[in-house]
Amino acid sequence: MSYLELTKPRITSLVVFTTASGLWLAPVRPQRHTALLALIGTALVVAAAYFAAALVSGALFLGHGVHGLRPKTGRQWARNELVASLGYVTVLLAVLVLDHAYSSNSRTIHWRPDEILGKQ
Repeated sequence: MSYLELTKPRITSLVVFTTASGLWLAPVRPQRHTALLALIGTALVVAAAYFAAALVSGALFLGHGVHGLRPKTGRQWARNELVASLGYVTVLLAVLVLDHAYSSNSRTIHWRPDEILGKQ
């Protein structure tokens, strides 16, 4: 499997197409360079997320391979996977909460479409 396949190019293209559709349906049309940068950024973020997920799952499978793919019972394996998943979700939620708590705009969202879309 190549590194390109780890980025899931077919799914990434669907996400980019959805983003392009959203930009096309927006009430205010963004400038061309803004839309192009948004599409490129979306493709890079989605591809990087799939690549990171492949690396994490590969590391987990490697860990299972070192310790034996299945423990003595199937229930024990399922319980360990559930605990690991809940721990992962807990860490992600904690990071999101801390990011929101310590960001400079944590109480209100200051969003001005005219500035973002380049119209003044």
